[in-house]
Amino acid sequence: MRRQHLLSATAALTALLALGGCRKPEITTYTAPKDPAPAITGPAMSAANLPPSTTAAPAIRWQLPAGWTDQGANNIRLGNILVTGPDNQRAEMTVTRFEGTVGGDLANVNRWRNQLQLPPIDEAALSAAIVHRDYPAGHMDAVDLVSDTPLGNSTHKTRTLVAWLPQADATWFFKLTGDDALVASQRDAFSSFLASVEFSAAPATSIPSGPLPDGHPPITSGSGVSTSPAPSSPSMSGAPASGPMTMANSTLPASAVSSGTALIWSAPSSWTEKPLGPIRKGSFAVGDADLAITAFPGEVGGLLANLNRWRGELQLEFLTPADLPTATVTVPSADPSLKFLVVDMAGNPGAPTRTLGAILPVGSDTYFFKLKGPDATVAAAKNDFLAFLATVKSR
Repeated sequence: MRRQHLLSATAALTALLALGGCRKPEITTYTAPKDPAPAITGPAMSAANLPPSTTAAPAIRWQLPAGWTDQGANNIRLGNILVTGPDNQRAEMTVTRFEGTVGGDLANVNRWRNQLQLPPIDEAALSAAIVHRDYPAGHMDAVDLVSDTPLGNSTHKTRTLVAWLPQADATWFFKLTGDDALVASQRDAFSSFLASVEFSAAPATSIPSGPLPDGHPPITSGSGVSTSPAPSSPSMSGAPASGPMTMANSTLPASAVSSGTALIWSAPSSWTEKPLGPIRKGSFAVGDADLAITAFPGEVGGLLANLNRWRGELQLEFLTPADLPTATVTVPSADPSLKFLVVDMAGNPGAPTRTLGAILPVGSDTYFFKLKGPDATVAAAKNDFLAFLATVKSR
């Protein structure tokens, strides 16, 4: 039944991509120029393990379908667009760019599936899930995903349409997500948007891939008239962390040692080990919270992009480069060569949720340790989580 659902969604996406560009909605043209980003320094970062990218990024231009409202760029999104429908239905269209392939097609699709609480798929199912289409901007791949049940406090299922455009040294992602019926009704508009994407012939000034720097000029229209104000620095008034980053009072009876690709660790016996998926190196149930350990090549967009991705999941305002020095705490492990950057964030007012995240560069890869679940559960598990990180060692 699940495979039949996957094939039907793929067939629908194939149809919408084939029809893309046939309609002529009212449109507005936007250009996202890029300026040099300031160097990011501070105790939370090290040039040795998180060097900024110097990839030259081309300016991008697109046309908005009728009914889509530009919300202005922010620190990670080069495009940030609101789509509204009847009965207060909402969806958002985002445009982002990251260096490299961000882990590859399978890892990306399974990350989006995980956001919809869908099980991961394997390489065999991946080919059936992806639709291929040539647009003026280049060859794009796309998927159409829908949750099995309503998520969070929503009464509607959530649908996500994602198309991605690989370039020589980076990948562009175009993601429309929101209420199922609304997003499904926007398939033609989504395809028309993709057909309108174009890039300048000459690359813009080199910047770190992904986020726009603090103080970036506003997105402008083709005539050079500003269409949205430059994003202001968000406040740091999100839910406070649940106490200092300390391992005091932790009880960590070690269970059998689990292993990742390049690391080993020892988990508390109260944690329940779960089956690994295609992208998980470690997986545990911590009460009614979930701990996922993943690894991807490179920096996966950089520290700011990763923190803001997690903050977006909790409906928190994005950080700016100036916020980074105080946004994380450095936590050592038993292996002196390993140091984690740890964050504690809480949000999602409808269903209070907390994320404890740890980012660990290992060689040319980046490991992510992410404990996410009900606020009270994750807050109570904080000391065990930090003590668990202390057990992580290289093989």
